[in-house]
Amino acid sequence: MVILFTISAAGIIAACSPQTACSKEGKSCEDGTIVGRTGPNCEFEKCPNEGKISNFEECAAAGNPVMESYPRRCRADGNTFVENISDDYKEDIAKNSKIIKTSAGELTLKYKNNQAVLSGELFRSTPCVSWKLVIITTKDLPISEVNIAIYDENKRNENEEMVCIQVVGEPQQINEITQASEKTNYKITFEDEIIFEGKLGNGVMAPAPKPIEDPAPELQ
Repeated sequence: MVILFTISAAGIIAACSPQTACSKEGKSCEDGTIVGRTGPNCEFEKCPNEGKISNFEECAAAGNPVMESYPRRCRADGNTFVENISDDYKEDIAKNSKIIKTSAGELTLKYKNNQAVLSGELFRSTPCVSWKLVIITTKDLPISEVNIAIYDENKRNENEEMVCIQVVGEPQQINEITQASEKTNYKITFEDEIIFEGKLGNGVMAPAPKPIEDPAPELQ
């Protein structure tokens, strides 16, 4: 019993021993503030803006979601950061990408490394709207034609009875990839209407469609 009591007492004494005081040196932050050392390891306190995301590169490096739009966008802490585009990259994008305008928003069609990517966000006037993409390509190599149809699949399911509340649905993320080539001819339809036809460098956009409006509130 005496031995157990002695070990326990030693443990209590060790746990209650005072902490070694940290040195008085300070670290200067970018905004001019000075922070000192603190804590059991005497580490410097964080600067006021340390760890705060302020641009696209920091947002992407932190692992936040990046939208494959043009220019790319990254979201973090309720903010959206837009990628800065260099002149060389702008020239490459102009040759190998196209902004596709629909009545539900803009998509970006981009070609790189034998793949075409259609990405962006589409507005949903109600939660029942479900945008579907159907991609059909020719079987030749290199692929000469890619047809992309975009439509609300729930609107075509006439046999299904759906009751939708009259509120705006969350935007639907689009990110579809298909095999293609630099000379591929594209045909994109939105709700059965052609909105783009041709190659990325010189394809023809249809006139800008009328945006989908928010649903009118129901009268009580």
